[in-house]
Amino acid sequence: MGPPGNAADPQPVIPLKIEFSGGLEILFADERHHSLSLPALDKDGGPSNIGFLINYLCENLMKDERKELFVLDDHLRPGILVLINDADWELEGEESYELQPGDNILFVSTLHGGQLCCMVKMQLEFQPRKHNTAFEAYHPANHLTRFIGSRCLEH
Repeated sequence: MGPPGNAADPQPVIPLKIEFSGGLEILFADERHHSLSLPALDKDGGPSNIGFLINYLCENLMKDERKELFVLDDHLRPGILVLINDADWELEGEESYELQPGDNILFVSTLHGGQLCCMVKMQLEFQPRKHNTAFEAYHPANHLTRFIGSRCLEH
């Protein structure tokens, strides 16, 4: 039997759920949902973080050769929103966030000239609307729909 920590010992992994939306799924074999077992330690021996995950996705999961649509100068490309367990990654430390088992990471592209706005507008428009009071007539969701609708026309 070898000493503890020998090379034959399997490296611990972190199970993650990854989702791509807004057109990014095209870069990942047209699959929106992925389950990954990411190494718990990065190449330098530190805890795996979002920055390591982004590199891992490019090297191991991305099937498309156009990596520049996902990363720019080894960082996530501007215009891609990231949610970590439904919270904006800016609240979690962006690329330095240390991944935890069971984390759900969502990458959403906003680089498609308002396409995402139009999808949100369509979802809001299909909700039933009855204005029983003056307050309901001025509900923020109604104004949001009008705002999004005008933005979609611009794109």
